Amino acid sequence: MKKEQNFDSLNLDDKIKMIEQIIVIHPQMQAILDKMDYCREHSKYALEAIGLLVTGEKGTGKTTIKDIYLNKNKSKQTRTATYIPVLAIWIPVPATVKGLTTELLGALGDPFPEKGSVVVQTARVNKLVEKCRVTFCLFDEFQHFAERESFKLNRTVSDWTKNFMTSNKMPMVLFGTPKSTEILDGVENEQLRRRFPFRMELRPFVWKTEEDQQIFRKFLQIVDEKLPLNEFSNLADPNIALRIHYATKGLIFEVMRLIRAAAVLAVKRGFSNINMDLLSESFIENVVTNSPFLENPFKS
Repeated sequence: MKKEQNFDSLNLDDKIKMIEQIIVIHPQMQAILDKMDYCREHSKYALEAIGLLVTGEKGTGKTTIKDIYLNKNKSKQTRTATYIPVLAIWIPVPATVKGLTTELLGALGDPFPEKGSVVVQTARVNKLVEKCRVTFCLFDEFQHFAERESFKLNRTVSDWTKNFMTSNKMPMVLFGTPKSTEILDGVENEQLRRRFPFRMELRPFVWKTEEDQQIFRKFLQIVDEKLPLNEFSNLADPNIALRIHYATKGLIFEVMRLIRAAAVLAVKRGFSNINMDLLSESFIENVVTNSPFLENPFKS
């Protein structure tokens, strides 16, 4: 079936760019984005800054959520100041206070982020947070807060983070693997845990109930609509959707990688939509290398 919009006027590069930049916010993601807004807004009135822990396996969309939020709250540079409403960092490995302050200073635009003792760096972080009008922090890879040998919380890093939130009344989101919950729930971590009353988990799409299937098929339908191809690829067809779910285990990263690669092949070859042969080729090139014992569900 043809789409209302015709993409023939776009050149190949523009089509590929559109394919690679497709983002679909499914209900789980939207719920987390809404909770992030809640923490940020209500921290203005609460006695303490409010934190949120977001967990999920690799490929479930944690980085996408962070990118969506940052894109919605972009930094601004004027002639006199830099405004960074949302400050985001990756927690270094191994996590140390020195590494944390250095990452924060780098994200805040400090020209010499590694310079100075931890005390001096912390003072600069607090000063720049105020100067840049930071109102929200996103810390990714929270599982790095754990000691690598024992997987117990690094108390020094935890205490620094707690003090940072308190002194700046800074709401925060921690992103991490499911193990992150164990770290935060450790008996030695009551004070930091109190600052993160909200927990949300990103899960892969499942194919168990009819409702589950409808949610996944709706996601595929929206992706199909966004593809710069003149005809629909019927990705939400129950038969095709089931094959896509089998190939990707419902992980959004794998789903999008499979479809994006097939769509790129389609535009390069002048096809009007994605067919089973292209999905099969994309599966072989992008999925089977990580799952060598998985049968190709798109093979004719």
